Amino acid sequence: MKNLVKKLMLAAMTLSLGLVGVTASVQAQDSESPVLDKIKADGKIVLGTSADFPPFEWHLVEDGQDTIVGFDIDIAQAIADALEVELVVEDMNFDSLVAAVKTGRVDMVMAGMNPTEERKKEVDFSDIYYQSGFVALVPADKVGDYADFNDIANLKVGVQKGTSQEAFVNETLTEAEITSMPKNDALIAAMMTNRLDAIIIDKIVGEQFVSVNPDIAIANFEVPHEEDGTAIAIAKGNEALLVEIQAVLDELTESGEIEELFIKNIDLMAGSVE
Repeated sequence: MKNLVKKLMLAAMTLSLGLVGVTASVQAQDSESPVLDKIKADGKIVLGTSADFPPFEWHLVEDGQDTIVGFDIDIAQAIADALEVELVVEDMNFDSLVAAVKTGRVDMVMAGMNPTEERKKEVDFSDIYYQSGFVALVPADKVGDYADFNDIANLKVGVQKGTSQEAFVNETLTEAEITSMPKNDALIAAMMTNRLDAIIIDKIVGEQFVSVNPDIAIANFEVPHEEDGTAIAIAKGNEALLVEIQAVLDELTESGEIEELFIKNIDLMAGSVE
């Protein structure tokens, strides 16, 4: 009889431990996104960006008030709305964004960032939501001097620090004098004071800079680089947050709203300099 009781008690303990294990497993799955838990607890999601990349993100000054606006900002707001939290935007240098999201300073990064294999080792990405190529910006009065990409091979070329343009230029223009700067507007200023001969930049962003500055132009040659994709970066180990973000991107894409947001910001950029 005692042996039977012992066996029943052992079985009960085993079942109890098994249920505890199942419960712990379910809880682990429910909380597999500590950043999402924090976002909901704080009532806000912090976006890290580099606001010198129109029409994706830039500073718009109206009635003396400086506001960060753009295509990425609108998408981030849609994500915040879906999570029912406030959107907080942190502007910083592009090359500090990956570290910022890894360390929890920001919850997600949107800054025209390409999901390169190197970056994927450090952070997780959403699906690509925008694609573009590269162009070269040159002073408008010298646009006729360059007919081929090789014409800038030995010149002073600028790129934004930490970007895929920087990696591309370092790989292809090995004889050039390459200057990397944290901000695109600083690169433009450097070229306007003859410290740079050309700038390699995202195509749509380059077009926006040209549209507001008659002193610069897009060079009359193609930059031999395949299109890059833009995605949202978050810290690794936050699958539930990534699912929420991707759901918003999918909805915006399927409804066609993402195209409307892009056009809206192109128009906003143009209107801001009229």
